[in-house]
Amino acid sequence: MTFVKLSIIIIAYYSLIVKLHRKKIMFKNIDYKVFKHSNYNLVLTLIVETLDKKKIISKDIEIELTKVIYNIFENHNKCVISKIVFEEESILIINFQSTPNIFLSSLISNFKTVSSRRIRKKFHMDEYFWEQKYYLHSNSAF
Repeated sequence: MTFVKLSIIIIAYYSLIVKLHRKKIMFKNIDYKVFKHSNYNLVLTLIVETLDKKKIISKDIEIELTKVIYNIFENHNKCVISKIVFEEESILIINFQSTPNIFLSSLISNFKTVSSRRIRKKFHMDEYFWEQKYYLHSNSAF
């Protein structure tokens, strides 16, 4: 397929979307939010584990982590937390909604750094708290 044909297809598709949007057909039953020139519904799930899957998340640490999560996600980044789940004392699952202008890697890095520092300081731990890897999944539907 040549570049010209591909361009024509993209322009036709874009004009169809604009027509549907103007007729209120496309975004009819989905609760989209508006940001500048875009409609979005970014629902994400973040999963992080403790270092070496150690079962160290007690009830006190859960409370402290919940405070940090709400502070970083909602207060500083304008995200909306829908669910926080602690599993097997080593896994944290956060469901949240984000805006398109948030750098997710920076948000997650910030959360892991701040929460690790606070947990280590408050509960007198010597080593890192979180595993370096994480899993981020988009739950958004079109």
